[in-house]
Amino acid sequence: MAIAPPALRARDSIGIVAPAGPTDVARLTRGLEMVPHDIEVVLAPSLRAGYERSAAPRYLADSDARRIEEFNAMLRNPDIRAIVIARGGYGLMRILPQLDSAALRADPKPIVGFSDGTALLSWAWHNGVRGIHGPIAQQFADIRAQDVV
Repeated sequence: MAIAPPALRARDSIGIVAPAGPTDVARLTRGLEMVPHDIEVVLAPSLRAGYERSAAPRYLADSDARRIEEFNAMLRNPDIRAIVIARGGYGLMRILPQLDSAALRADPKPIVGFSDGTALLSWAWHNGVRGIHGPIAQQFADIRAQDVV
Protein backbone atom coordinates (compact mmCIF):
# COMPACT_ATOMS: atom_id res chain seq x y z
CA MET A 1 0.00 0.00 0.00
CA ALA A 2 1.42 3.38 -0.99
CA ILE A 3 1.73 6.18 1.55
CA ALA A 4 -0.53 9.18 1.02
CA PRO A 5 1.66 12.15 1.98
CA PRO A 6 0.03 14.78 4.19
CA ALA A 7 -1.90 17.63 2.58
CA LEU A 8 -0.28 21.02 2.30
CA ARG A 9 -0.88 23.45 5.14
CA ALA A 10 -0.51 27.21 5.37
CA ARG A 11 3.16 28.27 5.31
CA ASP A 12 4.28 25.02 3.65
CA SER A 13 6.67 25.15 0.70
CA ILE A 14 6.31 23.56 -2.71
CA GLY A 15 9.24 22.92 -5.02
CA ILE A 16 8.96 23.59 -8.73
CA VAL A 17 11.37 21.64 -10.95
CA ALA A 18 11.89 21.06 -14.67
CA PRO A 19 12.89 17.38 -14.96
CA ALA A 20 12.04 17.16 -18.67
CA GLY A 21 11.66 19.85 -21.33
CA PRO A 22 12.38 23.57 -21.15
CA THR A 23 9.87 25.87 -19.49
CA ASP A 24 8.24 29.01 -20.80
CA VAL A 25 9.36 31.27 -17.94
CA ALA A 26 6.76 33.99 -18.66
CA ARG A 27 3.94 31.44 -18.59
CA LEU A 28 5.38 29.83 -15.45
CA THR A 29 5.58 33.22 -13.73
CA ARG A 30 1.92 33.96 -14.57
CA GLY A 31 0.97 30.51 -13.31
CA LEU A 32 2.77 30.90 -10.01
CA GLU A 33 0.61 33.94 -9.29
CA MET A 34 -2.24 31.41 -8.81
CA VAL A 35 -0.49 29.69 -5.90
CA PRO A 36 -2.17 30.72 -2.64
CA HIS A 37 -0.18 33.40 -0.84
CA ASP A 38 0.20 31.25 2.27
CA ILE A 39 2.22 28.66 0.30
CA GLU A 40 5.89 29.41 -0.39
CA VAL A 41 7.23 28.54 -3.84
CA VAL A 42 10.83 27.33 -4.17
CA LEU A 43 12.09 27.33 -7.74
CA ALA A 44 14.83 25.01 -8.89
CA PRO A 45 17.88 27.04 -9.92
CA SER A 46 17.30 26.34 -13.62
CA LEU A 47 13.95 28.15 -13.40
CA ARG A 48 15.33 31.33 -11.83
CA ALA A 49 16.15 34.52 -13.69
CA GLY A 50 19.74 34.83 -14.81
CA TYR A 51 20.34 31.07 -14.84
CA GLU A 52 22.88 29.88 -17.40
CA ARG A 53 22.02 26.58 -19.01
CA SER A 54 24.61 23.95 -19.67
CA ALA A 55 25.23 22.78 -23.21
CA ALA A 56 22.19 20.48 -23.07
CA PRO A 57 20.05 20.04 -26.20
CA ARG A 58 17.35 22.72 -26.53
CA TYR A 59 14.55 20.15 -26.10
CA LEU A 60 15.71 19.50 -22.51
CA ALA A 61 15.43 21.89 -19.57
CA ASP A 62 19.13 21.25 -18.92
CA SER A 63 21.64 18.40 -18.80
CA ASP A 64 20.59 15.09 -17.27
CA ALA A 65 23.04 15.66 -14.42
CA ARG A 66 21.62 19.11 -13.61
CA ARG A 67 17.98 17.90 -13.78
CA ILE A 68 18.83 14.95 -11.50
CA GLU A 69 20.62 17.24 -9.06
CA GLU A 70 17.71 19.69 -8.87
CA PHE A 71 15.06 17.01 -8.44
CA ASN A 72 17.04 15.18 -5.78
CA ALA A 73 17.62 18.47 -3.93
CA MET A 74 13.83 18.93 -3.71
CA LEU A 75 13.38 15.33 -2.52
CA ARG A 76 16.03 15.79 0.18
CA ASN A 77 14.85 19.20 1.39
CA PRO A 78 12.70 18.66 4.52
CA ASP A 79 11.06 22.08 4.05
CA ILE A 80 9.64 21.13 0.65
CA ARG A 81 6.26 19.48 1.24
CA ALA A 82 5.28 18.84 -2.41
CA ILE A 83 7.05 18.82 -5.76
CA VAL A 84 5.33 20.13 -8.88
CA ILE A 85 6.89 19.67 -12.26
CA ALA A 86 7.06 22.86 -14.29
CA ARG A 87 6.49 21.13 -17.61
CA GLY A 88 6.40 17.68 -19.14
CA GLY A 89 8.15 16.68 -22.29
CA TYR A 90 10.87 14.36 -23.43
CA GLY A 91 13.75 13.60 -21.12
CA LEU A 92 12.12 12.64 -17.85
CA MET A 93 12.56 8.90 -18.28
CA ARG A 94 16.27 9.44 -18.91
CA ILE A 95 16.75 10.55 -15.29
CA LEU A 96 14.38 8.23 -13.36
CA PRO A 97 17.04 5.63 -12.43
CA GLN A 98 19.15 8.34 -10.78
CA LEU A 99 16.42 9.88 -8.60
CA ASP A 100 16.78 9.37 -4.85
CA SER A 101 14.04 6.87 -3.99
CA ALA A 102 15.36 6.50 -0.43
CA ALA A 103 14.86 10.24 0.15
CA LEU A 104 11.27 10.00 -1.12
CA ARG A 105 10.51 7.06 1.17
CA ALA A 106 12.20 8.74 4.16
CA ASP A 107 10.23 11.98 3.69
CA PRO A 108 7.12 11.24 1.59
CA LYS A 109 5.86 14.23 -0.35
CA PRO A 110 3.45 14.28 -3.26
CA ILE A 111 4.79 14.78 -6.74
CA VAL A 112 2.35 16.56 -9.06
CA GLY A 113 2.26 16.25 -12.84
CA PHE A 114 0.72 14.46 -15.80
CA SER A 115 1.43 13.40 -19.38
CA ASP A 116 5.16 12.62 -19.50
CA GLY A 117 5.15 13.28 -15.75
CA THR A 118 3.12 10.09 -15.37
CA ALA A 119 6.41 8.18 -15.51
CA LEU A 120 7.50 10.15 -12.46
CA LEU A 121 4.21 9.39 -10.67
CA SER A 122 4.71 5.70 -11.46
CA TRP A 123 8.25 5.92 -10.07
CA ALA A 124 6.87 7.41 -6.83
CA TRP A 125 4.16 4.72 -6.63
CA HIS A 126 6.74 1.99 -7.20
CA ASN A 127 8.64 3.50 -4.26
CA GLY A 128 5.58 3.46 -2.01
CA VAL A 129 4.43 7.09 -2.24
CA ARG A 130 1.28 8.37 -3.91
CA GLY A 131 1.61 11.18 -6.43
CA ILE A 132 -1.02 13.52 -7.79
CA HIS A 133 -2.07 13.39 -11.41
CA GLY A 134 -2.63 17.11 -11.79
CA PRO A 135 -1.64 20.28 -13.62
CA ILE A 136 1.95 21.23 -14.21
CA ALA A 137 3.11 24.59 -12.84
CA GLN A 138 3.29 26.14 -16.30
CA GLN A 139 -0.49 25.54 -16.63
CA PHE A 140 -1.53 27.13 -13.35
CA ALA A 141 -2.33 30.38 -15.20
CA ASP A 142 -5.01 28.49 -17.14
CA ILE A 143 -6.85 27.33 -14.02
CA ARG A 144 -9.92 29.31 -12.99
CA ALA A 145 -9.47 31.03 -9.62
CA GLN A 146 -12.57 29.29 -8.21
CA ASP A 147 -10.96 25.91 -8.95
CA VAL A 148 -7.87 26.59 -6.83
CA VAL A 149 -8.13 25.07 -3.36
